[in-house]
Amino acid sequence: MTGSTSSPNDPAVLMDALDRRLLNLMQRGLPLVEDPFEPIAQALEVSAGECLLRLERLQEQGYIRRIGAVLNPSRLGFTSGLHALEVPEDRYEATVQLINTHPGVTHNYRRTGRLNLWFTLSVSSDTDKNRFMDRVLQISRAKQVYDFPSEEVYKLRVYLDMEGSSPGAEIPVGPDSAEPSDRPLDSLDLTLLRLAHDLPLCRDPYGCLAERAGCTRKIALIRLEALSAYGALKRISVILRHRHAGFAAGGMLVCQLPPGCVAEAGRQLAARSEVSHCYRRKAYPDWPYNLYAMIHGHTEDQVRAITHGFLQVWGERMIAHDLLFSTAEWKKTSFSL
Repeated sequence: MTGSTSSPNDPAVLMDALDRRLLNLMQRGLPLVEDPFEPIAQALEVSAGECLLRLERLQEQGYIRRIGAVLNPSRLGFTSGLHALEVPEDRYEATVQLINTHPGVTHNYRRTGRLNLWFTLSVSSDTDKNRFMDRVLQISRAKQVYDFPSEEVYKLRVYLDMEGSSPGAEIPVGPDSAEPSDRPLDSLDLTLLRLAHDLPLCRDPYGCLAERAGCTRKIALIRLEALSAYGALKRISVILRHRHAGFAAGGMLVCQLPPGCVAEAGRQLAARSEVSHCYRRKAYPDWPYNLYAMIHGHTEDQVRAITHGFLQVWGERMIAHDLLFSTAEWKKTSFSL
């Protein structure tokens, strides 16, 4: 069984300062305008053509996983959840293979700690979820699959700071934090969201998208703006390959705090740019953690240092904690229709 376990030798050193700034801007989002690369180019004081050439090179070199839509499953009729289990080693490979086959699984990792397999799953019905979990239990022979639903979200935004210019700073979250409006989705909406998963690197990406969807660019942009306001479309942006971009370490900090402290601690963690996900989650008697944060760093020591700083503030109120490092990546993709 093979998984992504290491990064190339310092690939990020091949980028210059302009590449790094470009990737930071593109992670924040590609504007929903007729000429979306022009505002990016103006911010960088270069031409739109140079932006495109640099993005093409960075994609060819493996830094960019894709450029496209980041969707919100909950606004599209899906329920998403984090799950984990303790898998015996003689059942591990078969369990990984089974979990990877489900189209709703976007992430699947081996992590340190007792629960050695963690995955995220988006489903449109409880029936689908229950049937799949029964199959996972059958193949893994685990005692249970832990379901960790989010009870409160403090942050959900992957942003890898390629410049390193704002350690610990909170980034603007744009549409992710917008209050969704109510609107029905029709077939054109769903077609645009499906096709926008991978946008072509060209000067007129929304025109290309509109042609494929069978509408005009103007209509496509109007619909995408409305889908953003509705909350189904978080943003259109660059998605980076973490390890290739130099972020070789990922640790999930799990904490058991008194219930009255969780929200304040979660907001403090969420304010750090190195934290991509932060939630209050369901706790269990044998897994009592109620605050989860995903921390990204260039090294494990960097992730530990961020954790140490947090524990210095909250140590007296901390009942228990653990730092679970990702040691193998079995599946990593984005939710799509």
